[in-house]
Amino acid sequence: MRYSYELEANSAFLIEQRPSFMNPSDWTSRPVAKFRYSPAKKMWSLYWSDRGGDRWNRLAGKSTAPEIKKLLEIVVTDPSGVFWG
Repeated sequence: MRYSYELEANSAFLIEQRPSFMNPSDWTSRPVAKFRYSPAKKMWSLYWSDRGGDRWNRLAGKSTAPEIKKLLEIVVTDPSGVFWG
């Protein structure tokens, strides 16, 4: 398994990549988390995706921070179970 990221305007996406079950030489990708930056507020906000990866939902609670690192720690520890569950 490996992780990558994609950048788009004011957003950064954490992507999980793993070998395909049927053909391990092919890699599949799944979005894990979205980080959106608000220049006006100078804050990052954290989002999780539904199963299909089509809809992003803002994480409840402490889902904003001035530094993306703090939100990445939330994704890694996943206290709500929405990122890795």
